Amino acid sequence: NPANALAMASSFASEQDRLEFLRGVYAVWSRNDPLAALDYARSSLAPGTARNETIGIAMNRWGSADPRAAWQWAEQNLSGPLKDQALTDLVIGWTRRAPTVASQWLASTGYISQPMLNAVAGTWAEQNPAAAVTWASSLTNTEARRTAEAAAVTGWAEQNPEEAAAYVEKRVSGETGQPVTPEEAVSLAGVISRIWGQSNPQEAAAWVNKLTDSAERLEAASTLAMVWASSDIQGATAWSATISDPAVRRQVITHIG
Repeated sequence: NPANALAMASSFASEQDRLEFLRGVYAVWSRNDPLAALDYARSSLAPGTARNETIGIAMNRWGSADPRAAWQWAEQNLSGPLKDQALTDLVIGWTRRAPTVASQWLASTGYISQPMLNAVAGTWAEQNPAAAVTWASSLTNTEARRTAEAAAVTGWAEQNPEEAAAYVEKRVSGETGQPVTPEEAVSLAGVISRIWGQSNPQEAAAWVNKLTDSAERLEAASTLAMVWASSDIQGATAWSATISDPAVRRQVITHIG
């Protein structure tokens, strides 16, 4: 009974409590009748967090069930940043249900929207990071590939940094995907260092030390220095003293500072 649920939501004195309640209402209502849920949010909720979030939840649920209809509704009824976010939420829902189809569609459109590429690659990586990076690395547009692959590798590194690091080593050596540019190689090394440095900086440092390319090692070491120093300044400074390459050590000390 959405009407009763919405009436109850309006009775909460706390805005945060009301928002939490609406999130729960929309999680169910949007599966049963996404069009009604969206029309209510657009016409009856004041501009702000509650309207933005409920529209996002509804688009996510509708995108999972019928992405074409959800997309058409957004095109006809939304505009500006609200529309952009709604379409991103739609793509996330679609990717959770059918990642291969959603990713093929996005690649076919030629869109290089960073939020959408992040949505597909990052969401797919939650389920199957190897498949996500394979798709991302196959994109022919350099900017799109760099964005999507960074998102997929980030998701993989959060689950298993060793596997993600092994993938990056193969990737920068040219064993997989489209030819990688020097900028992409440096970016991927930084991604691994940032994520791995949060969970196990000692292991991340050992990986950085094995990197042979100077630009990748410099980026990875600099990123690790900032991440490590933010949580364990003593550990980070002790590590800096073990670095034999003068250029890398200077960069690490600068970033620790």
